[in-house]
Amino acid sequence: MTKKNYYAFTVVEILIGFVVGTIMLIALYSSYDIFTKSYVSIIDKINVNKALRISMATIVKDIRSAGYVDINSVNYGKTFTPLTFRNGGNGSPDQIDIIYENRFRERVLIKYFIQDRYLMVTRRPCANETCTSFSGTGLYGFENEKLFKNIEDMQFEFYDTGGKKQISGPTISTKYVHITLIYRSENEINKTVLSKNLISGDRTNLNFNDLYYRDILTSSVYPRNIVKN
Repeated sequence: MTKKNYYAFTVVEILIGFVVGTIMLIALYSSYDIFTKSYVSIIDKINVNKALRISMATIVKDIRSAGYVDINSVNYGKTFTPLTFRNGGNGSPDQIDIIYENRFRERVLIKYFIQDRYLMVTRRPCANETCTSFSGTGLYGFENEKLFKNIEDMQFEFYDTGGKKQISGPTISTKYVHITLIYRSENEINKTVLSKNLISGDRTNLNFNDLYYRDILTSSVYPRNIVKN
């Protein structure tokens, strides 16, 4: 009878293999966790920058159009207040009202404001030339639409033809408007707590001490239909 030799792992070899496999799994999980956190961090930063750029471009476009009236409009030559801003002072974001005629010769009032960390906008067609009354939302109007989340501040600084800063209220001699927007990330993505002090318009007490990523964007715009530049 031929004697057969059978080969197998010893208990020590099995234990070593188990330990090595466990270490490899831990390393894989750690790599996946690091990759996931990095991905979330990158996406959050992209979203903040995207919100800043689109919000600023939208507001700038409307302010630049403030006061526009089609030369063939029945409202041409009638006076109205194209820009009205509400200064929140050192403790709150600002608000702004913009009036102009759209391409359908429909006079509209646009409001930008912050509510529950959302940048909000309202567009309503005016029922009269001064926009003291409204006719529903019209074909292209809407009320209290949420544009972007996690906005922390919005400031407007109005300057007249002499370079003097204007006070909150109706403006008919604005030469340019300085805009400041601050957004933060959806998630806490910084590894360590960062203390940050931002100056935004009239607000000099914006102190942050947390793990959120924040970015600020400023721009100046000339309302070309109010004062000829």
